[in-house]
Amino acid sequence: MYTQQRQSRFDWGQFISGVIFLLAGFFMMRHQGVALRSLVLVFGIGSIIQGIVWLASYSSFRDLFRESWVTLISGIVDLVVGLLFLFYGDFGALTIAILFSIWFLTDSVIGLVFSFHLRDISAPLFLLSLVLNIFSLIVALLMLMNPVVSAMTLVLLVAIYLIIYGVNNVIVSFAHRL
Repeated sequence: MYTQQRQSRFDWGQFISGVIFLLAGFFMMRHQGVALRSLVLVFGIGSIIQGIVWLASYSSFRDLFRESWVTLISGIVDLVVGLLFLFYGDFGALTIAILFSIWFLTDSVIGLVFSFHLRDISAPLFLLSLVLNIFSLIVALLMLMNPVVSAMTLVLLVAIYLIIYGVNNVIVSFAHRL
């Protein structure tokens, strides 16, 4: 008979990543303006890199399929967006806030739809999930209606997420000892 022995040990990877997420979250809460500008710069640089990759791969895609021109257009759009983010930080912050709001809205609607599977499992959990997803939906709509406020709170929301994720990783690192 095969017996699997579970190794109980402290998970340093989870612990270190948890501490890094916690530090990043607290830094973002304390320095929201710097954090927002940093997010805009990171997205801008990422967009420029993606644009360069698309443009560089255009010639190899040209031989593979007829619609390779899409990679050329995508590369140009990525470059333009990246440059706009780098040189017009307010535009970048507003764009990120709107995209973040749309993402938040999409996740809220999906969460709302999926919460109904809990109805047959547990009525209290279903109601809790339903209320939380409705609350998320309302917040997403408010963010979408006022993207300036969304931009100002974006950093705070990301910071809270990083803190929650960090706490979870630290807990998991200790749980692997059990």
